Amino acid sequence: MTLCIAWRSDGNIHIASDSRLTFGAAGTTDCGIKVVRMPFQIFEPMNQGQPGNILVDGDIGLCFAGNAVAALMAKEAIAEVIYATQAAPIFHEPDMDGLADLIFKSYKIISAEMGVTLQQRAATCILFAGFCPTQNRIRAFRMETSLDNVMTMAEVLMAEGDREVFGTGAKAANSLLPTGASQRQIISTLQAVIDDISEPEVGGAIQYGRFEGRRFQPMGVARAEYDVNDAVEIHYWRAAIDLNHDDFIGAKLLPNFPTLDLIPKAP
Repeated sequence: MTLCIAWRSDGNIHIASDSRLTFGAAGTTDCGIKVVRMPFQIFEPMNQGQPGNILVDGDIGLCFAGNAVAALMAKEAIAEVIYATQAAPIFHEPDMDGLADLIFKSYKIISAEMGVTLQQRAATCILFAGFCPTQNRIRAFRMETSLDNVMTMAEVLMAEGDREVFGTGAKAANSLLPTGASQRQIISTLQAVIDDISEPEVGGAIQYGRFEGRRFQPMGVARAEYDVNDAVEIHYWRAAIDLNHDDFIGAKLLPNFPTLDLIPKAP
C-alpha cells in the first residue's frame, strides 16, 4: 500500500507519494516508482499507412495506491493505449474528457482481469491528471476498484486548494494536515508518516511531480542523511535509486533527474 497526496495550487496539479510496496507475508520494498509521467498524442483521422497531424499532445501525471501488481499492470496498459490515439474533431473534442474515458475503459479491462485472480486483493486507487485544451487548464481524475471489484471514476481537484489523500497512510496524514496546507506542510506531513513506525506500509523516499505547461515533471528528493559514523551524506533519491550512488561514478551516461531539495540550509 502507500500514501499519495495530490493537490491543486496556483492553477497547477501537484502529486506526491512514498515509495513503499507491500507484498503481504513476503514483506515490503521501497523501490516503487509511484509518481510517473505518460506521454500521449491525439492525432487527427489518418489515411491507412500515412501519419495524421497531431491535434493535442502532452503528459499524463499519475500516482497509485493499493495492490501494486494490479496498479502497475493497469498503468502499463494505459501508457500503451494513450501513446497514440486519434479523434474526429467534428464528432469528438480531443480533450481530457475523451482521454479520461479511454483511460478508464483500459483500467476497467485490466482491473477486471486482475480481480478474477486476486479477488479482494485487487483493490486499487489511481489518480491521473493532464492538460485539457477545451477548458485550458489541468484536470485530474480518480479511479478506484473496491474490495468487491466495483470500478468507479470521478473528476477531482476541481477548485484551488482541493486535495486528495489516499492509501493506507491517509488517516494519519489527514490528522496532521492543516486546512489550506502549503506545499512545505504537505511534504513535511508525508515525511512524518513515512517516519512513523506505526505506519509500516508507508516508507521509503518521497516522490513528487508537478506540471510545467502541458508536461508533467516527476522529481526525486535531495536529502542530507547521516552514515554509521555520523558523517553527512547527500543523496538524490528516486524511490530506492540514489542518483548520487557510487555505482553511477564513471558511468558513460549520468542520470540527470530533477529533485525536490529537502537539504537543510545553513543558518
